[in-house]
Parts: sequence; structure tokens; C-alpha cells
Amino acid sequence: MGPALQARLITVAPSAQLMGAAVSQSALNLANSLGAALGGLVIARGLGYLASAWVGVALVAVGLALAAAGFAGDPQRPSGTADPAPALRG
Repeated sequence: MGPALQARLITVAPSAQLMGAAVSQSALNLANSLGAALGGLVIARGLGYLASAWVGVALVAVGLALAAAGFAGDPQRPSGTADPAPALRG
């Protein structure tokens, strides 16, 4: 996911490519530490190991919602236009 996210940021912000890559890496590091901390918190509260999986599911849902919101406001392509490279999206 990291390389795809960085490529997207470079496409969206062509005048700030290095900043986009740095922010992307920082966000991924923050997400890794937040996920581990929240998973450990629910285990420490006595909710069991299965509860940490549900925390992961919730975090994925939040991430998908944020991604959908980000793609909905895509400044690179007006709404209603066809995707120029559908075969590359796999």
C-alpha cells in the first residue's frame, strides 16, 4: 500500500513531491504505532485477543472511509469522466 499511496500523493501534489512522500511515510508510521497501541490496550483491558482483531476491523473501516473521501474529491479528474487507464488499476 505504501508505494501506491506515495504515487498518488506525487500525482496530486506535483509541486511538493518530496513533502508528499515524507508525509506519507510519517502517516504510515503513525498508523502502525496507533494500531499496535489500540490492540494492546484492548488486550490489557481484559477483552481478549479477539477484541484486538475487531479493533483492526474498525481501523480498516475508518481507513477505507478516508480513502473514499479522498478519491471523491480528486482534483485530477472531473466527476463523470472516464478513467484514462482502467487496465492499470487491476
